[in-house]
Amino acid sequence: MRILQTGDLHLGKLQYGRFERTIDFADALDRIVEIALHEEVDIVVLAGDIFDSYFPDAFSQKAFRLFVDKLKKKRYTSNQIEVIAIEGNHDFDKRNSGERLVTRIDSITSQLTRPVDLINNSYRLGAKIIALDWMPSAKLKIELEKIEEKVDILILHQSCEGLAPDVSTPEVTISQLQGKANLVLIGDIHIVKTIQCEQGTIISSAGSTELCSVSEAVQKSVTIIDYNTETKESVIKTVAFKTRPVLSYEIKTEEDLKDVNDKLTSMVYSNPLIFISFASSIKSLFLQKSKQWKESGLSLIIESQIQEVSLSETFYVTKEDAKIELEKIIENNISDKDEQLAAISMWKNPQATKQIVAELKNQIKAKWKQNTA
Repeated sequence: MRILQTGDLHLGKLQYGRFERTIDFADALDRIVEIALHEEVDIVVLAGDIFDSYFPDAFSQKAFRLFVDKLKKKRYTSNQIEVIAIEGNHDFDKRNSGERLVTRIDSITSQLTRPVDLINNSYRLGAKIIALDWMPSAKLKIELEKIEEKVDILILHQSCEGLAPDVSTPEVTISQLQGKANLVLIGDIHIVKTIQCEQGTIISSAGSTELCSVSEAVQKSVTIIDYNTETKESVIKTVAFKTRPVLSYEIKTEEDLKDVNDKLTSMVYSNPLIFISFASSIKSLFLQKSKQWKESGLSLIIESQIQEVSLSETFYVTKEDAKIELEKIIENNISDKDEQLAAISMWKNPQATKQIVAELKNQIKAKWKQNTA
């Protein structure tokens, strides 16, 4: 059995307020179809967050319907490609009933294999498969406990331990998943990663198909899995595909500005997505040049000003750090007691270090009292 795993398509995302980006997210669908046909897959798994919201625009709904039509109609063999789709937290309609009788993706096309289709007929694809739409972690815990015998494949859309470094409380842990399935295909975290767990469970995350944030990997891909229904073994690979080029620059000086200008005016890319951060000292020159770039056809320039933090605005967490700063204030010849106290007060300290600030103020007052005695 050959599976193409993808998800987190986020169709309809009007990123940076630019409809060009909405088109980019939809364009990924054609690339998925091309790879599915070239790899001769039996199943395409869409692991949630198909849409960026539960009320997507008409353009994105039509793009998704055509995408499913292409997968169902084109096949190297006589059998159709099965398209298993689950709902993610972005797709979830908060107005929907607890039973979720109809979801957004159900209303767009009836050609999907949904979790309810697998409940009483999970073996019809040649393997025992369970798929679960996104749900709160407490409800998910109950659903996972219902799986008493290890299945072939479990499809989820949840933040998962080991995949979500920035999530302090993931919705599902590795211990909850191991032993439940030979292969767990999971969406939600935009990271391509495979985790080999105990009891023969493999967790696979395919990541997203477009750049949803600047923290993500620029190269996008889908995951191809050859699952042996007899030996229960999996062979996993990724297949990369092209997306809009992404460039990033930091401009602090006029020389930097000239260098970036030379690169942008001579590049071979067709309207890439460009992230540029600039220093306040050259803001006027930068904005003039940015206007010229946009007039030349570079419409997807995302600008941000570099946050320049002074010493007095530094975030301190220890008394030692605060003492070092006090010495710097004195070395900088701030000769007025009130100026020193004001500098101390400007520190952006967490609640836990308020006591440190108070102690330092008392030290400054004592020092000045000594000097004037």
